[in-house]
Amino acid sequence: MDREAGRGGATRTVLKLRPRPGLSGAVIELFRREGIIDRALLVDGCHRVEIWQGADELLVVGTWADAGAYQAWLEHPARSANNDELDALLLVPVEASSPGGLFELALSGGGSGGEQS
Repeated sequence: MDREAGRGGATRTVLKLRPRPGLSGAVIELFRREGIIDRALLVDGCHRVEIWQGADELLVVGTWADAGAYQAWLEHPARSANNDELDALLLVPVEASSPGGLFELALSGGGSGGEQS
C-alpha cells in the first residue's frame, strides 16, 4: 500500500535556497512573517510545506496532491510577492518562475511516528 498517497499527497517538491552567510535565520523569518507557507497551503492540493535547515542551505519541501497542484502554486501571483526581499538574502536569486525539483513517490515504508503536524 502506498501510505503517502493514502494520506493525500504523493508529489513532493524540493527548492534549494542558498542564503548569504549568516542569513538563514532571516530567510526563515521572512517566510514566517510574510505567511509564505500559509499562502501556499491555500492552493488547492497543497498538503504541507516545510523548511529544512542545513549548514549552508535551506530546503523548502512541499507535499502536493499531484503535479497540477504544484503548477497552480507556480502560477499563483502570491508566489512572487516577496521575491525582491528574498533575493536580497540569497547568494543565488530565485526567479518567480523557478520551480523546485518535482518528485513522485516511488516507494515508502514506516509510519508517521516522527512526523509533526
